[in-house]
Amino acid sequence: MGLFKSFKGIPFIIVFQSLLIAFYADVKCINWTLAYGYSSKDEEGGFMSILYAGVIFMLLICAKVGRNNVSGRISRTSVMIVLLLIIFYMVTLNFIGPPRIIFPMFMVMVIASILLPNLVKVNARILIKAIMFFPTFAIFKMDKIFAFKVDWKDVISMDASYAFLVPICAAIVYMYLYYREEEKWDKVVTLVLFIINMIFFAQILQYGSRGPILSVLLMIVFLYLIKQPESIGVRKKEHLMAICIFGIIVLFFSFYSMISVIGLIAEFNGVSFHFVEKIVALGAEEDLTNGRDMINGITINGIMDNPICGHGFDMFDAITGLGYPHNVVLQLLYDGGIILFLCLVIPLIKSMSQLLSNCTKGEYAVFTVLFFSSVPGAFFSGDSWGLAVFWLFYGYMLSRYFVIEEDKYSY
Repeated sequence: MGLFKSFKGIPFIIVFQSLLIAFYADVKCINWTLAYGYSSKDEEGGFMSILYAGVIFMLLICAKVGRNNVSGRISRTSVMIVLLLIIFYMVTLNFIGPPRIIFPMFMVMVIASILLPNLVKVNARILIKAIMFFPTFAIFKMDKIFAFKVDWKDVISMDASYAFLVPICAAIVYMYLYYREEEKWDKVVTLVLFIINMIFFAQILQYGSRGPILSVLLMIVFLYLIKQPESIGVRKKEHLMAICIFGIIVLFFSFYSMISVIGLIAEFNGVSFHFVEKIVALGAEEDLTNGRDMINGITINGIMDNPICGHGFDMFDAITGLGYPHNVVLQLLYDGGIILFLCLVIPLIKSMSQLLSNCTKGEYAVFTVLFFSSVPGAFFSGDSWGLAVFWLFYGYMLSRYFVIEEDKYSY
């Protein structure tokens, strides 16, 4: 009953693999809950590494045990891309210099994340519900996880905002696609999980970064415009598309003015939103990108210096001292030039096109959660080589055997 009632009839190994992949997607949330909530402040420290390593080890065992029926198939494209990335990393390490991301974390964040969807199979409903379940225990540590003082104001770090974006996206997608199909007590559990995740979102909305908020809004628009199941395609509502395009144009030209008005209304009512205050402050300094324009300019100049082969794997910080480019496209071009960029992007675009032209409900659900909890963030901020959920999404796109529908458990 409750959380596991709807799992009846599904092979145990599928359930277990689904829970493990969900845990893998939630590792950063769990790290914040179990480590950050107490003493650890090292995001990529030992505890998080242990969590990742443990889940990967168990998933490899599952892949070995279930290889004849419920394990996936490693696509040739995945193998070629993994080999390319490993060779690129080793060439950089031996002939250029040490990359910013150390080799063990590279193997976890990038290589394992790409391979896992090729090695195991999951049930979409279990996967998404588990993603929204695992971080709920953070509700008891909200005062330590979701706020710290900056200039006497409570804010949420960008890392925490993006970490909890994953279960928030899962909660919205699950409620939209699966809630009405559940039985009475399952609905009660789901509603509790949804409310907890919406509390997390409310905290991010008031104190967090801009990127996760925009990601959620984009996902909601996507769910409304792009419909499923079987042969989803774009929803044929031309007037709705026209309204969205018009809204984007208005938002583009009036964004700062609208945010300023929202800030004034919120201040008048005694409410504050960190992302609004930040945008207003940056607008006053004529730097709405928060320094991104300068970094983008330096990145583009670096790309033009070596457009074919790039400067080496994750070498931006070693060369410029500015961390990372804050944009996955620019980072790929800077690191590996046109060669690496095309090798990674062409298979991704091809796979996404195939998926969005004809997919099952489960594939659609998993795509939506993984895409909007990782891809927009990869364009806004974050070192692309350290985004495990982004590369998990990438691996999912290269494997069409990752998600199994509930009516296909006959072996």
